[in-house]
Amino acid sequence: MDNKLTKEESEVLDVISKKWQKARFRTNALDKEAAVELINFYYELSGLKLPKIVFTGSPAGNQIAANLIGEPKSEQVKWCKKIFSDCDSETICAAIELTGDEKSEFEKSTFFDYHEPYPVLSNSGWLRFYDFFSKIKAVSCEKFTKLAELAEKAGVWEIVPFEDFCFACPCPKPFLKDSAGLFFSDQEASVEWEDGYKMWCLRGIEFSKEIWEKVVSKQFTLEDLGKITNADERACIVSFLSPERLLKFVSAKFVHEGVKGTKLYEVPNFMGRGATQWAMVMKCPSTGREFLEWARPEAGQTRDADLCHSMSFVDKDGKTLSLEDYLTMIES
Repeated sequence: MDNKLTKEESEVLDVISKKWQKARFRTNALDKEAAVELINFYYELSGLKLPKIVFTGSPAGNQIAANLIGEPKSEQVKWCKKIFSDCDSETICAAIELTGDEKSEFEKSTFFDYHEPYPVLSNSGWLRFYDFFSKIKAVSCEKFTKLAELAEKAGVWEIVPFEDFCFACPCPKPFLKDSAGLFFSDQEASVEWEDGYKMWCLRGIEFSKEIWEKVVSKQFTLEDLGKITNADERACIVSFLSPERLLKFVSAKFVHEGVKGTKLYEVPNFMGRGATQWAMVMKCPSTGREFLEWARPEAGQTRDADLCHSMSFVDKDGKTLSLEDYLTMIES
């Protein structure tokens, strides 16, 4: 059985990927009419009665609102809980605007998870996945098609659903991202909502502002890193360390030095994930600054620094630079 995509299927995949990326990075306002239809339809599919839908200004607004009807952690917000039994959405929204006091209360609140496969743009990967197979007619489901169309149109970033209420927020304002489309900025908050809530992200990973500032200012220490328990966060932070500190932290072993000074290191069991990684340390000829790049695994296994460096050059057709061409290039 041939598991490769045909040319036509690859073209469809490209179209689908761009469509959902555009939807996720939209800058136009939330379509509330479509959002209400989307959430109600999702509840219907789940066999639940239709909820009272409350639109907040951001993911923080969702969490604050959820705490007001959930299990508030402090006496200060308990009074708000009574509001939800007999008022309309407008009153609720007014009660949960982000003020300074409520922001501090938010820090103490219960976090309500929103990472289920909800039909929202912050977690649109599963929508993109099934949309592709639907378009190539590998699967057929009218209900999914309707759900996906509404999700794309509505522009709901996140929801926190309860049996009687569903809290929803819009997409953020235009945000900063890297070449891979991941939230990223080492200069300022990469994501911000209209109500002022911000996210500080590096390569798609969200950090507290305090940690973000220490990482981008090169003040993050190995001792600090030892306190980070999440593997993805640790791997992201590691990429911002100086080559010398990084190699020390991951117990890298020197393997080979190339003709132009590229040094190859072996990193067994990288970040406790079991796999061996290969690091190249090179020096910028114009600034003299050392920087680190990760070698392709198949290149690293040759244990040759020059070959690893040559294979880091890839043309538009996916072909790597030959060792001979690489050596000629660096000599000239």
